Amino acid sequence: MLYISLPKRFENKLSEDQHINGLVNTALSTFGQILSDNKLYFFEEYTDHGKEHIEDVIAAADHLISEDDFKLIIKVDDVAYFILSVVLHDIGMHIRPEGLVKLLSGEFESVRVKKLDARSWSQEWEDFLGEARRFDQKQLLAIFGDPDHIVNVPDIYNPDSLTGHDRKLVGEFIRRQHPRLAHEIALAGFPGHELLPFCPELGERNRSLIGLIARSHGTDLRVCADYLEDIFTIRGKTLPLGVHAIFLMVLLRISDYLQIDSSRTSIKLLKLRRLSSPVSETEHQAHLSIDYIDDRYQQDPERIFVTASPKDSSMFFKLKKLFAGIQHELDLSLAVLGELYGNLPNSPGIRFRRIQSNLDDPSFIDRLNYVPEVLSFKANDELTRLLIAPLYGNDPTYGVRELLQNAVDACRERKFISDDDYVPEVKIDVSMEGTNCFFTIEDNGMGMDAGIISNYFLKAGASFRNSGEWKKQYSSLNGTTNIRRNGRFGIGVLAAFLLGAEIEVRTRRLGNDTGFRFDATIDAQQIELLKDDTLEVGTVISIKIARDVFAKFSPTAKGRSYLRWTEWYTLVFPKVTYSFDGKTIVRGSLNPDIGGVIPEDWNMLEVDGYNALLWTYEGRAHDAKFSCNGIVIPHDPAYTGLKVGLFQHLPKIQLFDSEGNLPISLSRNSFTGKLPFSQELEEDISRDFVAYLLTVPIESTITDDELILSSQLFRYPGLSVKNSADTFGFGRLSYESASGLLLPKAPLLSKEGFILDYPYFVNRLKRRKALFINGKVRKNKFSEIDIKDYFIKYSSGDFTTIPEYKSLIEPKEHSNFHAPALFVFESGTYEYLFSKDFRRLNLSVRNAGEKVPINEKWVGVNFRLGRESVLSKGFLAKVLGSVKMLRDYDLRCAGEGHPVLNAVLKKYFGDDVVIPFLLEDRKAKYPLAFEELKPYMAKYLKQLDIFG
Repeated sequence: MLYISLPKRFENKLSEDQHINGLVNTALSTFGQILSDNKLYFFEEYTDHGKEHIEDVIAAADHLISEDDFKLIIKVDDVAYFILSVVLHDIGMHIRPEGLVKLLSGEFESVRVKKLDARSWSQEWEDFLGEARRFDQKQLLAIFGDPDHIVNVPDIYNPDSLTGHDRKLVGEFIRRQHPRLAHEIALAGFPGHELLPFCPELGERNRSLIGLIARSHGTDLRVCADYLEDIFTIRGKTLPLGVHAIFLMVLLRISDYLQIDSSRTSIKLLKLRRLSSPVSETEHQAHLSIDYIDDRYQQDPERIFVTASPKDSSMFFKLKKLFAGIQHELDLSLAVLGELYGNLPNSPGIRFRRIQSNLDDPSFIDRLNYVPEVLSFKANDELTRLLIAPLYGNDPTYGVRELLQNAVDACRERKFISDDDYVPEVKIDVSMEGTNCFFTIEDNGMGMDAGIISNYFLKAGASFRNSGEWKKQYSSLNGTTNIRRNGRFGIGVLAAFLLGAEIEVRTRRLGNDTGFRFDATIDAQQIELLKDDTLEVGTVISIKIARDVFAKFSPTAKGRSYLRWTEWYTLVFPKVTYSFDGKTIVRGSLNPDIGGVIPEDWNMLEVDGYNALLWTYEGRAHDAKFSCNGIVIPHDPAYTGLKVGLFQHLPKIQLFDSEGNLPISLSRNSFTGKLPFSQELEEDISRDFVAYLLTVPIESTITDDELILSSQLFRYPGLSVKNSADTFGFGRLSYESASGLLLPKAPLLSKEGFILDYPYFVNRLKRRKALFINGKVRKNKFSEIDIKDYFIKYSSGDFTTIPEYKSLIEPKEHSNFHAPALFVFESGTYEYLFSKDFRRLNLSVRNAGEKVPINEKWVGVNFRLGRESVLSKGFLAKVLGSVKMLRDYDLRCAGEGHPVLNAVLKKYFGDDVVIPFLLEDRKAKYPLAFEELKPYMAKYLKQLDIFG
């Protein structure tokens, strides 16, 4: 029979009542089997919680009771209840998967102590999993030994699938709940494959009292005392069921705390096995650092003296904290004992009042090979002030942004937990009162309590968003954040001091009866927080500003920043109103929000790590190029390396980011790296452009019978209209019209259809001959001209300057090389350009071209075009209207173009790239495009009135 050894005094006391003695011995034998096995399924790296630990706690308790108290006060029931509670106090740590399943399936619901436990086991488990998914890196490192560990829900119903990390996660849950579990095991038994009853001969009230004593080692002592008074009305909490319950709780707490010497761990075990959890390893090392606990050979009989050998400063202070904790427990326990038993003629007590150690001995400290001081990086008070200018450039509009985003966040938080009647609103007012000027921002959001003010609002670098309290309220069980919140770094309040030297704050948190108000300067030594019951829920921040700052807020102010102070927020929700000097400022265009109707001229893109991304080229959108959760990111208009094929214009982007994944700088003014969704966005813009190409009507007509040309440019808004070199794969084959539009925006036309003058299209053509025609054609019609197998590009623009003509005659596909071509000029134009009296063209150009007389109207210049040209006398004779110039050349494109755009073009066009003129023919030729790109095409078809 397995047996737990007891101190002699305890054995003798139990022998006074054979019935009680039998109950205790039966429990020790039954549960001793579990304790002696000591294989903690979910706690393989923990210190000893088995049979030896139970014996040590009981022995320590025996030593804490004086001989007089044991003789005069301690009864047999006291000894029995104490021993049984010690057996129970850590028994929950021995639970296995089958037992956990019983808990979570509700089998223990009938014994839940509802006055102490408001939630069921399954509810506690779900709450814990939700918190676990929100563990920060420090918690992940402490539990799993890996700061980047991804918490997954363990399949507790399939024990064979549980990994080591799964066990550690469940173990953390049980560790937190094992005091409650001890109480319920006393009532229902130990959960395993079958329930193992605990002292079934005792009544439920007796077992509940034993369970409460066991539970008390992890529960506030006064909470346990109040519960006793509530349940056991006879003799209340002093002597329930004739047992000194509170005294026994004190014994258990102190005895369990004092089990700190090296006997609770194995040195050999530590040498053989590396512990993955830093917490587990630290606990082991702390036990090994205790050399000796002396409570016998002291001049002060009420003192415990501990001799320790901490190997480093971290362990030194861990032990100092441990000893301080024991002293606090002694002080609390003695105080409670005095309150409950002080008036009794024979009041129970414990022998020791103090714990001291050699860690306070100066001679010991001198012998250490390290300095036992708490050292860490500390920020000088001036650093806070010095941070502001580098972050925000002393621009007061950034102060507006930071305060505004905090107000918007507070409104979103309140909306998430409030009913539908709540209408979020932020008001910003810049006003003059007498000779003083003020900036005031008011929101009706969540508001702040004293803890948030102290720990987050007034502490630079501390973000409430990162707290467990915030995550519990606003994160889902799978770890995702339920609301969009811009606040991330905890430094936004610093920007308020860009507006003025002192801020006045009035705030009241939702659900609290009392609000708070205070004034603060950036270098205040003490901020007085005053209670105020008159405040409404929300926050009001008022800042006295200088006259020159007031002037900068004027709608007519000159020398404006990138954005005006009214332009930082781009969304409709929550409502933000602005006023200056008593007059309301009307907000400009706003962007759509997800969850509502997305306008047709906006495209919505789903990207990993973000709620959604909206983008548009629409000019009626908010002026900001890039905004996140409605707050503008002002700088870096190139979006950190974002390239969208042949488009030089980037779209306006509205990103929705609940998780705070956007890589933005500390100042929130730019990005810290390439946008992680760049390729997805490039692909989406490319799809949108393909939809445009397949729906755009071509105004020219080319058949065997007629040639009607219209000067047409592709109007897709992302195409460049800059008079600059092409950097997206066009080479330098670009002609420029007098209007400054680049002619790659003009289609290349053939009898079969049209293409874009872009490498992907050109490089897949079987025929590469091209004809450029410039001039104003009568009725835009050429008379009976056969263009054979040519592609035509047409422009009616007037070329009036030498640089414009040079851009046509001197195309720079390659440096210092003139592409083969045959030019035909109207005679007057030729004489003007190639005049010997004026050097209008480079001499190398004049020398490279060979004059080809045609007739009185036309003169040709051949730049090494080594093939027959369509520009014959017969062809030219049929040209009607005022044509200034024609060019016969071979289509050429330097480079391959943009790979992302090319991949999209390949998917939808393949190698058959000539797009038919008629919409029905396009549908038949490119069915996949018309199937997958229908949402993109809708706005273009509607704009073109194709659907009527």
